[in-house]
Amino acid sequence: MAGILDNKSRVLDIIITREGKRQMASGKLVPRFISFSDSKSFYEFDPVSGSSDASERVYFESFSQQKDSVIFESDDSGQLIRYDGGPLTINREALFTKILTGTNQGLVKQVSGSSEFSSIANDLLSGSLENFNKLDLIGDEQDFEDEELRLDTESISFMITQTTPLKSSDKTSAYIDEIEPLFLDKRLSHAINFAYLPPSTERKIPGRERSMRRRLGEYPDIRQSRRPYSFMDIINDLGGNTKRVNGKVVKQRNPQKTKKTIQLVNTSRQSNMIFQIFESNNENGTIKKLDVINAGPYRTPRNSNRDNAEVYFAGKIFLTKSGLPTFVNIFTIIID
Repeated sequence: MAGILDNKSRVLDIIITREGKRQMASGKLVPRFISFSDSKSFYEFDPVSGSSDASERVYFESFSQQKDSVIFESDDSGQLIRYDGGPLTINREALFTKILTGTNQGLVKQVSGSSEFSSIANDLLSGSLENFNKLDLIGDEQDFEDEELRLDTESISFMITQTTPLKSSDKTSAYIDEIEPLFLDKRLSHAINFAYLPPSTERKIPGRERSMRRRLGEYPDIRQSRRPYSFMDIINDLGGNTKRVNGKVVKQRNPQKTKKTIQLVNTSRQSNMIFQIFESNNENGTIKKLDVINAGPYRTPRNSNRDNAEVYFAGKIFLTKSGLPTFVNIFTIIID
């Protein structure tokens, strides 16, 4: 509410966070979700009307606080944008902490040492969830009381050896400049921004409703996949499409990759989730956020044990010598 600012026309203040202002300055601000909060309001009981009149109160301008930063943002090169969380500061891949005592009080120092970095990095990541809880967002009340998200396990591990997750015979190597750039990657074949659009001309034919379209030249389609990346294509690349005879695998398109399953023991009706994936290197004292490609919802085949699935690809973006962004996939996440 705006109160004394203008109690007739200014009822709600919409503010943009520091990260939103940064994206607006670079022309990359794309609002997708808006949240409402009453954290700056208080409610006073009135025996006559039920609540006291709020229009006579004195209000101040709304402002953005540190708790408004929930998601760690990264730039086009994958480096984390500066994030301040109390005594902790993260800039690009390095983690800094403020000196609270002594002659250097108020200055910052880079965190070094595996044990110190591991402890502080966990505090920084958990602070993202704390900021979300402090927003005091207004939402609908569900029909059932227990809405807490509970999983059947709190951690999973992938063992990397000479034979897992890939056998020695299945391992391959490639240079960054040899990998398909983003606009040719099959994982983005579903996006219209990366569709095959050869230049063409269009001329209307007199007496006909249809017009004649002709290409300006021969432009080969060099994308990694000329059709949308289907759900079965994803399963095949994960090594899930196998043919067995008497329990033995006789045909398999790709070697099966290691997988882990996490069950939602309890969740809300819509199961709205926010997740971030980080790579933490305790020895070097660096932290990096993985890039995620949203492949969108898929309608799975009838013979599968799932109805619909959401697929996400998590990995890293590297720049080639020509400056083209290239995506290297590390994890494939299927939510159903």
